[in-house]
Amino acid sequence: MSGESTGSATVTVSAGGKEATSEITVVSANSQRDALTSLYGATDGATWKENENWVTAAPLRDWHGVTASRSDTVTLLWLLQNDMNGPLPTELGSLTNLTQLIVTDAKGVTGPIPTSLARLSELDELNLSGLGLTGTIPPELAQLDKLTGLFLSDLQLSGSIPPEFGDFAALAELEIAGTSIAGSIPPELGQLDSLWNLDFQKNDLTGAVPAELGQLGNLTDLDLSENSGLAGPLPTALSALTLEWLDLRGTDLCVPTEMEDWLNGIDTAHAELCDDGQDDVEP
Repeated sequence: MSGESTGSATVTVSAGGKEATSEITVVSANSQRDALTSLYGATDGATWKENENWVTAAPLRDWHGVTASRSDTVTLLWLLQNDMNGPLPTELGSLTNLTQLIVTDAKGVTGPIPTSLARLSELDELNLSGLGLTGTIPPELAQLDKLTGLFLSDLQLSGSIPPEFGDFAALAELEIAGTSIAGSIPPELGQLDSLWNLDFQKNDLTGAVPAELGQLGNLTDLDLSENSGLAGPLPTALSALTLEWLDLRGTDLCVPTEMEDWLNGIDTAHAELCDDGQDDVEP
């Protein structure tokens, strides 16, 4: 086998005069410890509210907010309201067995969302809400095939929602709220077959709601409120959805009169029927 202690390695197997090669990912316990140590250093870990056992010789499972195996393989990282200050280091991408990365409610955490997080192929939930992160959303995050929950709310993000987000294979919840994200809602999001919760409230989104969202057969919660640039009637294709929550407050969106029965069937709906004439401008 050729390669490094951490990273990719090539395995060659010989049998019966034939050879076969395969590339595998190798992750050492030291690299996991190094990645967490980088996070501690980058975000002023000495001043965290809780930092028990961090950067000590203790097993990683004994470090505050860390869940790890006896062999120091990190699977969960939860750091909530922990008075962190500084950027998220690219080394977090070395925690390739991580299934949940939840670092929230620390406005002192600044800088961009590291594109290296796209290497966390086992990730099921990514929650970075309530941090001081800036910049655009990396489209590379859509490479996380096992991700079911993405929460990027109450951040200082700019740019637009990446159309690549329609490539998520298993995404069930998508919350990007309370940011400066602008532009239109990508029609590609209609490809998210597992999505049940779509929350884009309190952004700077503009334009019409794409008819492709009517393909989201599992969608029950849709919140587009407080986006003053969103306008026009909802596409009639959305009447195929069985929604339980709909919020269009703070927008210029309305529900076509022909969809009144659909609107009345939603458990909680904050939306108005279109006035005469508005029905005619559906995209």
